[in-house]
Amino acid sequence: MGEPPILGSLSLETSGNITKETVMAFWPVGLGTGGRNFARDHVEAGALKDIKGHIDLKRDSFGEDGYLRDSDLELTFMAEDAG
Repeated sequence: MGEPPILGSLSLETSGNITKETVMAFWPVGLGTGGRNFARDHVEAGALKDIKGHIDLKRDSFGEDGYLRDSDLELTFMAEDAG
């Protein structure tokens, strides 16, 4: 019968404003490293809102370096008072 290609699926949706510091505190360092580093280094905002995220964990989601591939993480948000 074979093994299922997707091991798990996770969706996230927030309401209200959340600070960038809160987002970074809850975002694991090894999860979507490219996206996390971009947000850390380039997003300057008073608050983030309408945060939506989705991950499908597949058998091959983690590359040779052991981190989740950026292509397996989808994250969108709106930035208020962005600089």
